[in-house]
Amino acid sequence: MTAIPAEAWGCLLGLVLISIGTGGIKPCVSSFGADQFVHAGHPATRTHAISSFSHIFYFAINLGSVGSFIITPLLREYVGYPVAFGVPAILLTLATLIFWSARNQYNILPPAG
Repeated sequence: MTAIPAEAWGCLLGLVLISIGTGGIKPCVSSFGADQFVHAGHPATRTHAISSFSHIFYFAINLGSVGSFIITPLLREYVGYPVAFGVPAILLTLATLIFWSARNQYNILPPAG
């Protein structure tokens, strides 16, 4: 929404929101994913499952990053800023809704250590 008026305050607001979201989510996502393997059986099986999850997770993160570096500038150039930033916003909203819809199926472990 802040790309539509193209004002300096919109850029600053976007940067603040991105920094809050990134700082609040990134440190928690990988450990939350590893918590899903708490009942994976033998400790060696759990370690292997967590390792596989980590590899796939970071591959997906990097693939999405590369894709966004290619697609976002193309959308900006050919369609405009609102679409270039609107597409990721819609995709992130969709991902959040999917994640939230399965909230009762996750292993939620209390913080320890």
